[in-house]
Amino acid sequence: MHAHFEQVIQKVDALMAKYPTITQA
Repeated sequence: MHAHFEQVIQKVDALMAKYPTITQA
């Protein structure tokens, strides 16, 4: 489970890097 959780966090981190505006939402 932890491995999957880390993978999800990496995806979210990548998305925030592509769309900085999401962090403000």
